[in-house]
Amino acid sequence: MQDHIPSKMTHGKFDLLWMTWEAKHLYRRKRRAYNIARKSLKASDWEKFSRLRKALQTNLKRAYRDYVNRLLDPSEDKGSKGL
Repeated sequence: MQDHIPSKMTHGKFDLLWMTWEAKHLYRRKRRAYNIARKSLKASDWEKFSRLRKALQTNLKRAYRDYVNRLLDPSEDKGSKGL
């Protein structure tokens, strides 16, 4: 019975404290664009996927930077999602 029951705990993709709704939306759009590009093999679909991937990376970097700045200077934003 122990061979068939998973013992490892997993977590979701959106557990990051700096993950915003915009980043979640971009992630879903990027994933959808990847699936479309993979099936169609069109250059235009791959370009759209690349643009979304870059936009997501930029968004996540900005969100992380803002999150760290809010942790270091809590006087700026009292209603933030933090520790």
